[in-house]
Amino acid sequence: MSRLNTVRQLDYGPNREERKLLWRPTAALHIVSDTISPGDDFDARLTSRYRHLRFTDSESGIGESLELGAYGVELIAQLVDGVRAEVDKAVEEVLKAHPIAGRFGAGNLLLHPDIRAARRTLDNKAVIVLANSAQRDSETPNGSHFYLAILDNGVEVVATPLSLLSYVRRRVVALFEIPNKDHPHFDGEREQFRSSVVARTRQKPKHLQRVDKGIIPNHGKSTKLVYVDNFGNGRLKLRGGTGAVSELQSARNDDGVVGVKMNGNEPVKAHFTDCLARVPSGEFGIYGNVADGDADYIELVLRWPDGERPSGHKALGSPALGSEVQFVKI
Repeated sequence: MSRLNTVRQLDYGPNREERKLLWRPTAALHIVSDTISPGDDFDARLTSRYRHLRFTDSESGIGESLELGAYGVELIAQLVDGVRAEVDKAVEEVLKAHPIAGRFGAGNLLLHPDIRAARRTLDNKAVIVLANSAQRDSETPNGSHFYLAILDNGVEVVATPLSLLSYVRRRVVALFEIPNKDHPHFDGEREQFRSSVVARTRQKPKHLQRVDKGIIPNHGKSTKLVYVDNFGNGRLKLRGGTGAVSELQSARNDDGVVGVKMNGNEPVKAHFTDCLARVPSGEFGIYGNVADGDADYIELVLRWPDGERPSGHKALGSPALGSEVQFVKI
């Protein structure tokens, strides 16, 4: 799907192009919510599915961590990008090998059926993310309003609060508020489980009220720990722009080692390299995951000694998700 034009004007509902997107049948609904018990490695689960070109529903618990919820939203958007890249690559290979078939429009028939199915899904169906952490207080006794965001790759995200959209802020091309009042699918004044049905609001576009996407908060100016997998490996969300990369490069000493500090604690030594295989046994490594492409993430991993499986996260003192990270010379 080509990138959509950014909508600048404010209006009271989706335009014609947006309504066409909302009219697509759903290929997969991914629920990222505090109403689901946390615990599994949803990054590994979802990545494995999408790299096998599988569009299936999923549920992932985030506990009280808004950082984890924002990470889940961006992860799914990037995984959809990855499927599109694989499809485009396969099409290019077919057209290169069989230029005559491409000229007569028969190139699609030469694609593997799995590739054809993924291509049809991307072109005709919707991937929807429901990101939910609706805290109640005196001002919002039934929870803050949900919002529906359309991303530049066609992924739709229904989220509350708005900070769950902070990691994909630059990719939002249209943003709509979903008012509680007069909602067509639930009693907005009394319903306590809005997230069980709110993603169906796309079926009733007249209830969507366009708002300025500028109200989505930035994810902050600090590099943060945003994910820890079942093996204790950490994922760091780099602060915006090139600042974090420059900081990391400047902190690297002649031996390729940097100091990694979290929440102001004593730094740990990490080998700044390009993959886990180049990290010495029993030591920390920091590197960009080749599967991330240009994404603003970096891995912080403790390479296991032979016969042992220690958790890098525990070795760091089990810092909480959202902990600020600095790179220092050591």
